[in-house]
Amino acid sequence: MDPRYFWRRGLAYFIDMLLLAMVMTVLTIFVFALAPQKVIGPSFIHRTICEPVELRSEQQIREAFGTNDGELASQLRCTTFQNMIYPVTTLTYGIVNETASNTTIARNITFFIDEDGAMIEVIDLSFVEWFLIPTLIAMWVAWRGTTPGKAVVDLRVRGQNEDTPSLSRLLTREYTRFAPFVFLAAYGLYQILTAQQQTEREMARAAMELGAVFPIGLFAFSITVFLVFLVWMFGSFVIWRGRTWWDALAGTKVIRD
Repeated sequence: MDPRYFWRRGLAYFIDMLLLAMVMTVLTIFVFALAPQKVIGPSFIHRTICEPVELRSEQQIREAFGTNDGELASQLRCTTFQNMIYPVTTLTYGIVNETASNTTIARNITFFIDEDGAMIEVIDLSFVEWFLIPTLIAMWVAWRGTTPGKAVVDLRVRGQNEDTPSLSRLLTREYTRFAPFVFLAAYGLYQILTAQQQTEREMARAAMELGAVFPIGLFAFSITVFLVFLVWMFGSFVIWRGRTWWDALAGTKVIRD
């Protein structure tokens, strides 16, 4: 039976992702410098500083949420330095209510602000990396027959006849490999193309309508994505030996050099 090369491939994956993170960081900084407005790009290392503030009055908050009930939650201004360099600031505020069954429901909104605390529109490009990463890997393998990480652990990508796969086959391999992330990236692109900028009032009223359903739904969605990732990325090593799902679809295999 063909070996899995599980640990070798795992180490190669880690090395490749580390190198790609460096490349994406440089590209992100370049885009930030040229973009005409604030953007969020892939951030592989960042730090966040939060502090309580009073940028909105009680009247403004209650008017936004459309209610005089409940207690005001603390306003929190957070500045995230993406890739440790580029700052993006958000403001979070909300209202906390208690139901008849003594259940506490917090309704919060978070949005981007400028230096003066005014709401601004920010373009989210953080999903773009999952379109670029498969393409970059496929192009590198088409050129060198392996990735930098696989080269370190003496692995190469080959066709079933020991030939060097074409770029189209390698693109199929890599996009299938990262399919869960590519799907999320496509959804992010759809959201950007179809979404309309909301005002604070519109965001607050939507939060009042959704209540506690949105956080629960978001948590369930996050868990589902995590489980799909585990099954997709590691399940094929359990079922098949030597070849993953994306190898089978692209007609490739990984061999030891």
